[in-house]
Amino acid sequence: MEYRGSKGFPVEYAALGFLMEAPQHGYTLRRDLSAGLGSLWNVALSQLYSVLHHLVDQGWAEVTVEAQEGRPSRRTYSVTAKGRRAFWRWAFAPVAHPRDLRVVFLAKVYFLRRLRPKAVRGLIDAQRAQLREALLSPGKRGSITSDDAAIAAATQSFRAAQVESAVRWLDENQGLLESAEEEA
Repeated sequence: MEYRGSKGFPVEYAALGFLMEAPQHGYTLRRDLSAGLGSLWNVALSQLYSVLHHLVDQGWAEVTVEAQEGRPSRRTYSVTAKGRRAFWRWAFAPVAHPRDLRVVFLAKVYFLRRLRPKAVRGLIDAQRAQLREALLSPGKRGSITSDDAAIAAATQSFRAAQVESAVRWLDENQGLLESAEEEA
């Protein structure tokens, strides 16, 4: 998927996650994003620079400009204290919808594995608890209305099956996601 500014897509947080390790310039950051999260989504270099400018505007990152003889100036981005706080708030929070597990949740796990591996279990536990709460109180997300009772019931059943499947997936993959071993 190409990032197009969609709400909820964590490109800003992914950029912050890599900047938490070390200051980087856009090209290096794009390479790291592609190598680390390319199987989840891709970010065009032009979009990444837009995200970096946005991070600077928010005060989550700062830029240092380094003159280079005979070449354009090099911009190096680093995360600020405000950006660190925003990143950790995002990283430790479970996702709201099962549909966000494949991209957003896995991106959070990716960065926790890199930056705070012992915190992965807490995120998984919080995610499982949030999903189970959704199972216990299905009306929380709004009742399903239709003039066709069978369609409403089938839709509710589908939602419940998605949540149950997500909980089962977390249970089956928790050990894998928590493992400290780096995959080659």
